[in-house]
Amino acid sequence: KYFFSHLDALRGIASLTIVLFHSPFQSSFLSDNFFVSNGGLMVDFFFVLSGFVIAYTYSTRINNFKNLIHFQYKRFLRLYPLHLLTFSAFLFLYLAEFVKDKFYDAGNIPFSFDGYIGDLFHNIFLTQSIFRESAHFNGPSWSISTEFYTYFLFGVLTLIFKSRLKSIFSYLFI
Repeated sequence: KYFFSHLDALRGIASLTIVLFHSPFQSSFLSDNFFVSNGGLMVDFFFVLSGFVIAYTYSTRINNFKNLIHFQYKRFLRLYPLHLLTFSAFLFLYLAEFVKDKFYDAGNIPFSFDGYIGDLFHNIFLTQSIFRESAHFNGPSWSISTEFYTYFLFGVLTLIFKSRLKSIFSYLFI
């Protein structure tokens, strides 16, 4: 298989633009320009490039159920540890705010976890993009959830449509 190094460079540029787009420093020369102010489009661009690389790499490797499970396991190991780390960091911050409000700010109303229990469950099982409109803990985690289940859909469709012609038409349809 051919390695698309130039696509990695484009994915890097897209990633950096997305980070700058979400940056809290909106008035700096790095983020206050036409390219970065339209950085939301880079999310789509990043997904398309990543989808191409995944399809190119794995479309011929997934030809039985065991390969599908192995593919999904590799995708899980690539996505979940970082998701769990960032989720844990956000959870720690929310718990710290709760403790501060409850025990150290006597006049303050303590932080409430109402509505957060469902998000806790969905973040653990990466289903926040499927069942939630917004995420309390880590807003951008919707992309990890979407990516994980899109990989699964890709693997299942690749297994179902083993023929190249059928694969091309099914991918174009999706």
